[in-house]
Amino acid sequence: MKYRPTLLFVDDEVRCVRLLSMTFRGPYNVLSALSGHAALQIIRQQHVHVIVTDQRMPNMTGIELLAAVQKISPHTTRLLLTGFWDLAAVSEAVNDCDIYRYINKPWDQDELKAVITEAVALALSTETSLRGATAEAKQRPTLSLVAGSDVMLLDPSNITTRSPRTGAESASVIPVATQSISE
Repeated sequence: MKYRPTLLFVDDEVRCVRLLSMTFRGPYNVLSALSGHAALQIIRQQHVHVIVTDQRMPNMTGIELLAAVQKISPHTTRLLLTGFWDLAAVSEAVNDCDIYRYINKPWDQDELKAVITEAVALALSTETSLRGATAEAKQRPTLSLVAGSDVMLLDPSNITTRSPRTGAESASVIPVATQSISE
């Protein structure tokens, strides 16, 4: 069976969720929720590549939902649907929730398909990059160097060595991470 990226559509209007689900169910694994709380339960239980949520819903706005999703699943690509042009809400979503795009209701079907395709490509690219970085980090040992109250993690292949006879350096020190230790 072919791998299908997962989309989650969230809207308190059953008609909208049904339409979005039917539109995208072929190439994608499509999930839906009628509230922000239901969407968060899904996000906690399984990996979602892209979430598309309405802004105006009872109990939890789309922005509030996307902010929570950002904390729970930071690599899920986030999109906001809005039927009302609310510049403050859109600006807040872009700045605080790191949304990929916002889409006006009613949406243009072709534009929505293109945006979802781009969002899925971004999510898959991010996922692949993270997998590669994780694998690379696991293969590369690190050394901890304690200096005063700071800990530096160093890549041993990049540690400076100086020849006692010539004084020549053979590599450079590159700190991978620095963390202060608080007592």
